[in-house]
Amino acid sequence: MTSELYHANNGLEIALDEYLEACQTFQNSNLNATPKPQGSVDPVPRVITSEYRRIALLEKKMRHVKETLEISRGGSSIVTPINTLPVEVLTRVFWLVTKSKPCKLDPWSLKYGGLLKYPVLLTHVCPYWRQIIIDSPLFWSHIDAIPLMCTDETVKTRIQTFVTRAGYSTLDIHISMPYPTDEHWESFGLSEFLGPLVPRIRSLDVEIIMDDDIEDYEVQPPALDFCASILSVCLGPGSVPGILTEVNLRIDTLIRCLFLEGAEGGRRDENYLSIDVPTHHLESIWRYVTILNLGGIFPFWSSVAYSGLVELRLDGNSYINDKTISECQLASILSSSPQLRTLIISLSIVPAGTPCVPVLLSSLDTLVLHPEATHNLECVMRLLIPGLKPLHTTIGGIARDLGEKNTITEAAKFFSRSNLTTLHVVDIDNFSRLLGSVDTIQGLGITISAREDAESLLACEKPPNLYPRRLHIFSRSSFSFSFHLLSQLVQMYTPRQLFLRGLYRIDRDGVHLTKADDIEQGLSNFGCTTEVILLELPGFKDEPFLSF
Repeated sequence: MTSELYHANNGLEIALDEYLEACQTFQNSNLNATPKPQGSVDPVPRVITSEYRRIALLEKKMRHVKETLEISRGGSSIVTPINTLPVEVLTRVFWLVTKSKPCKLDPWSLKYGGLLKYPVLLTHVCPYWRQIIIDSPLFWSHIDAIPLMCTDETVKTRIQTFVTRAGYSTLDIHISMPYPTDEHWESFGLSEFLGPLVPRIRSLDVEIIMDDDIEDYEVQPPALDFCASILSVCLGPGSVPGILTEVNLRIDTLIRCLFLEGAEGGRRDENYLSIDVPTHHLESIWRYVTILNLGGIFPFWSSVAYSGLVELRLDGNSYINDKTISECQLASILSSSPQLRTLIISLSIVPAGTPCVPVLLSSLDTLVLHPEATHNLECVMRLLIPGLKPLHTTIGGIARDLGEKNTITEAAKFFSRSNLTTLHVVDIDNFSRLLGSVDTIQGLGITISAREDAESLLACEKPPNLYPRRLHIFSRSSFSFSFHLLSQLVQMYTPRQLFLRGLYRIDRDGVHLTKADDIEQGLSNFGCTTEVILLELPGFKDEPFLSF
């Protein structure tokens, strides 16, 4: 069939050349022709009109030919092998796959579930892929330092393989573990393993989780000593300023919140954690960090650690004591990092007698706030001047009922001067009081815990301009959600898409609806054309950052 196509193509090209030549000859002869006597009939216009019609038909046929070839190209059974792509392109594809499956360690499982499956799985596809990935240190830079290395030879071999294949590249060190743990690992194992790697640490992620079965007073002092030993190694003399750019530190809420101080600090009380690192060296390390996520343990608020950041998380909640920050200290931190893109605050804020000067954060695109009270929310809101970038905001943790007695004027002012495109509210009744007349919201997420929460949403007045394209409803507890209630919410917000995420039981006339099509069909009876999408509940840590 290919030869027939080539033959027809050649014939068409010859015929078109002949036709073009005939048209040009006709044109020349017509220009040089002797004018016809007056009253005689000139046949030329009729010929030209006829040819125009014929050309129009030919053009139509050529369009049909083009469409046929496009369909043939799209439906071709010939598949270009992925291995024909350049190595650079394949490497990029493999890297995107690896990054899409981040490490999710489960320190409570016997075999530490959640260890990275990629890139290891990709090396099993074929020898060619294996060679590309093994030869790329980038794929092996994530190192999980876990106690199981001391007792499980397979795990030890795996981690050592990652270290070897990473070559001399910078490393992402991940330490997530319960306390107490293996005694050898606590005393020597971890420090011995980390020591040679410290100069190459680009990202440090440390999470110490307390065993709930252990009494707090028994475990807190040694747990803090262990935490101090880890940080003394990772931030110590072996650490090279400028290499470490990302730090994530989280200690369990069963431990009190602490300030981190250098060796010369000398404050040996329960509110400080001293590490065996000179203060000047510690500050020189902090100076180059651009991503800083802190939970329960913080450099002093005046530290250079809070300068030049693009991402900052401050979580000061603890069952024993909550860390506080003054409004002026927070303003100083924000002004020291004008390029912040992500800001997460869960701290008790002490308001200033005289309001501080607001800070322009033109790059801010993610804002997550879990204030303890509305006045904390007001403090943060009046400090921020966002830019023109689309802004995603999550708000939760304040009093469930934003009644008339709560002053929330700063929140409404903030949203009026921001390009708020997605909003996620967590267990907040009457959240519409926060918004004022905002009309830029395209995605709205609402986390509820019981049927009564959904009913309260219907009872509250909805802002007249709030008609999101996408409505996400999250539920972290299993409860019966009547279809009538759901239909009322959809009619109130009229979204194009409805995302139901969580443990819902949606009942209609005694029938449990489990399929999106059934829910859509039911909504159509109320005149709604909303698309329904059922999804699993995201991880608790991921929920505030979902893209709506």
